[in-house]
Amino acid sequence: MDLDLKKLQEIDPLKPQKEMDLSESEGCSPMAPPDEFSPNIQKKFKFDQMHPILQNYMVEHKEFLGEIEDFKNVIQEIKIDRKLTEKTYRGVMKFFKYFDEGFIEHNRHEERVLFPLLRKRMIENGEHSQTKNPITPIDVLETEHIEAMQLGAVIANSFSLAQKLNHEDSINYILHYAMAQSFSLIEALKLHIFREDDIVFNLTMTYFSEEDFKSLE
Repeated sequence: MDLDLKKLQEIDPLKPQKEMDLSESEGCSPMAPPDEFSPNIQKKFKFDQMHPILQNYMVEHKEFLGEIEDFKNVIQEIKIDRKLTEKTYRGVMKFFKYFDEGFIEHNRHEERVLFPLLRKRMIENGEHSQTKNPITPIDVLETEHIEAMQLGAVIANSFSLAQKLNHEDSINYILHYAMAQSFSLIEALKLHIFREDDIVFNLTMTYFSEEDFKSLE
């Protein structure tokens, strides 16, 4: 008997993976609030109070959140239909085209321009782990950038493979895997953007002088 997606989901339900945070043994970290998307986090700076450099990053984040939502809708459609159509395949590839050309370049700009100085300021202000090699929130964000790129490549290749195959059981297996990983990527990207917008950029405004911002320009 053919094994379809519905049966696969009964055996191994699609469950987004939990995002890993900094070690609990080092106390409560601003990168890992008790509720990861807690509305109770005290933000000192609203959007219109942010430096224009940070505002630009946040505007790009908002655009990407829209792309993530479109991608989520496509994955939900594949899950309901239990198959990959030309329409949904185009939707998947549209997301990963934006992911490659937009989000990755955005990350590289953060890593080249903002992160080096911000890491230095965080260490100066004690915003790091109490270990031999201090870990700052910037190290967490950079790791998330790499993990997102790796996972994105796996997902895009999986959908491309499913589109090319003719064996139904193989297609179903690959689609199930690709959808599970897609939901994990969606959750991880949304949490990553939350951490930058609501936590790290507020720390940037706290620790940076006007001269620091000018040096980035």
